[in-house]
Amino acid sequence: MELIKKQKNMEKLIVISDGNLYHHQWIEELVSEDYLLMISSDIPIPDTLRSVKSSEFGMLLIYPNAKSGLTLINYVNEVSTELRRAIPGAAIGIVCHNDNNVTNEAVLPPLVFHINPHTTREEFNSMIANGRKSMKARNQAFRPFGSYSVEPKRDNKVLKCKSTLPNFNLKHSGMLVPIAHAAKEMNMPVFVEVSAQEALVYYNTPEIDCKLKVGQAFKQIRKDVDYVCEHLGVDIYLHLDHCSDPDLIFVALDCGFDSIMADRSTGTLQENIRFVNKAKVLSDAYGVPIEGEIGAIDLDGLRKKSTTILKDAYRFIEETDLDFVGINVGQYHSGDYGYDKALKASALYMEISQRNSHKDLNLLNSCLSIDEEIEKRALNSDFNIRGDIKKIVDLIVRGKVHDYDDLLNSIESNLSVKDAFWLKELRIRWQKGNDKTTRHLSDLYSQIMSRPVSHDPTKNKSLDFDLLLEMSEWLKGRKTRMVIHGGSSIEANDLPFFNGFDIARVNLGSTPYLLYIEALRSMGIGKYNNYSEKFSGLNENNIAFMQEFGKEWKDWTVELPIYLENLKSELEHRYFRPFFETQTLKS
Repeated sequence: MELIKKQKNMEKLIVISDGNLYHHQWIEELVSEDYLLMISSDIPIPDTLRSVKSSEFGMLLIYPNAKSGLTLINYVNEVSTELRRAIPGAAIGIVCHNDNNVTNEAVLPPLVFHINPHTTREEFNSMIANGRKSMKARNQAFRPFGSYSVEPKRDNKVLKCKSTLPNFNLKHSGMLVPIAHAAKEMNMPVFVEVSAQEALVYYNTPEIDCKLKVGQAFKQIRKDVDYVCEHLGVDIYLHLDHCSDPDLIFVALDCGFDSIMADRSTGTLQENIRFVNKAKVLSDAYGVPIEGEIGAIDLDGLRKKSTTILKDAYRFIEETDLDFVGINVGQYHSGDYGYDKALKASALYMEISQRNSHKDLNLLNSCLSIDEEIEKRALNSDFNIRGDIKKIVDLIVRGKVHDYDDLLNSIESNLSVKDAFWLKELRIRWQKGNDKTTRHLSDLYSQIMSRPVSHDPTKNKSLDFDLLLEMSEWLKGRKTRMVIHGGSSIEANDLPFFNGFDIARVNLGSTPYLLYIEALRSMGIGKYNNYSEKFSGLNENNIAFMQEFGKEWKDWTVELPIYLENLKSELEHRYFRPFFETQTLKS
């Protein structure tokens, strides 16, 4: 194994080549300027990968040599499976020295590229960037904290507020107006929060890339909160909820969020501590308080025990010295915190849909299965269809067909009755394959959009107030204050009891959002029949509804519509008054 130009820049990504460069000097010229090139022709790929950190991996170059057609496709599939077992989402480059090695990319695994002497450095860099993006989507370890240019945006008032405040999930900016009116009526500041998943799902931005889409949503939400604060004269603090992506934490801080939650509670305690400490360096530079969470996020409320373990909490707080800690005393979260899952699903969705590869690949697989069945039945001497199938396969592999229906129709017109049977069977299998891929894409889209929001009062939990008391006693004299999440699973009658503990804020879950939808329904009834039904179905329906009937929400700051007056009163009664008696603002 040989490493070319290893000493030049140890921070460069590594490109591994499974072949020598004797006749491909252009590869070294293409790669070695920006990457470390490792030649591994004499060592099996798994052994080579063990000598390279996954975080340093750029691309695997493979040399087909005399392989072409189906032989090359099978070889690439084997290499791809082997590589991506170790590094999911990694990019592969096929080094093509002649046209025989050029294969229809639509029938190759995702993120497999052809590289030839005409490939530019910009094109090659883009291939590696796509692979790195896919790797990051599949593994948090590939999303480290980078070097960021820090510029504090505003004076932060959050730590001056010593009372317990209600905290609303902001799924539409129009929710700000009735919340602000209720806060003004009670003369209280209030928190609103958004997670990366909520920003991805509920906010309409033109970007396709998940991370860019979320970043744009963060910036727009910050502007919307400022607009309402200015026009209604209230203090609304904007919080980033449950975020495990360093780049998005930076975007939130840079656009002026008032507090952030750095959350790796799905990992080990040590991983969580390490992640929060890295995020804290960044948040401290912006002068923004930081929250972490200790305890499992039980999205469905199904676990028998997911409460915070006190000794873990004590260690977590002592080793991070953070401002707020989210603890679990029996409550559970809703489904709007699956950004990592959505990121993986989005990467897969884009890889499948962008190339439109499923039609080519499904037809190829259908051809091969039909041919295998004919051979297995020993019918090849009686049927001419095998020659036609071989022709179709060859055209698919070389990417020489633009309309497969026209091709199949032209072949069908010259077939005997018994051969036409197999072509019909080919069409059926092809369609079944396409249908299966469509269902897969639909499932991935559902994972991106997250499950619909609903409230099942039968899942409300009995809270462990003894644990809360013990945690409260231990925190006395420390700067860290508690935060309670999962408000939808908390009985309304339990909210006043939080006043007896030093709790910074209580998240109120998805119920206020459902109340907002119900308030808007009174305007929507009669215009669209499906809007007259209770909203517990697809998120897409709710989102389309809010965008239609909430698009003039800024006008509500001038005069609150009557259908939102009732919502304001309900928010005030259910979510502000339980904390009102202990409301104080200390400077």
